[in-house]
Amino acid sequence: MEEILRKVAEESEEILALAIVDEEGLIISKHAKSNISFDIEEMASLIITPAMRLSEAFSDVNREEQLEEMITFLTNNVVALYKLAYGTYLVAALKNTPLYGKVRFTIKKNLVTLKETL
Repeated sequence: MEEILRKVAEESEEILALAIVDEEGLIISKHAKSNISFDIEEMASLIITPAMRLSEAFSDVNREEQLEEMITFLTNNVVALYKLAYGTYLVAALKNTPLYGKVRFTIKKNLVTLKETL
């Protein structure tokens, strides 16, 4: 799994780190480029709790709705969360760039491979 995450990260210089995390915040796999200023494990573990609360709130409003993707803009980075399979999520730490849509596309096109690997 780490090899797949490494390949995804290599597709864009804006991708700083990737982690697959479960609903409890446990890291299943991760890859981080060198010289980043944060811990992707901590970032992934911290974002999963509010994401799960939002997911629950949305499904309370409408049972058909599920949290599939969440984008958070920080001062220097963008953190994206994508639903995978079996209660797992991909957390991506990205450079804060106006062209984040291009990076988002790069990640989304690899979600099928990640889901199949799980």
